[in-house]
Amino acid sequence: MLVHVHQYRHDDAKETVRSGGDVDPDHDTEEYFDADDLAADEGWERTTYDGQTILRRAVSYDDVAAISVPQRDLEETSDDLPGEDLQLRRGGGIETLERTRIVEVIDEDP
Repeated sequence: MLVHVHQYRHDDAKETVRSGGDVDPDHDTEEYFDADDLAADEGWERTTYDGQTILRRAVSYDDVAAISVPQRDLEETSDDLPGEDLQLRRGGGIETLERTRIVEVIDEDP
């Protein structure tokens, strides 16, 4: 199967998102990060959720055999980010994705 998801995480920068979607950073990115740090955040975009700025990225996984939602302890649950933890079984291994929402699942060989 082909699986498209959105992953979420907290935004590390203290900034304000204005109504037009413009971001007002509190630092100069080139001075704050070195080149290696910038590469690690590729694909993340800022969005608002429950009045806070968070990061979201779209990711696709192919050759997925199964998707499961592992049971979590209610004390560990954090409701300040959207999504759930997912496990994808692919290529003989299991990949765990934190704070993820499924966008679409396509069976390539129905």
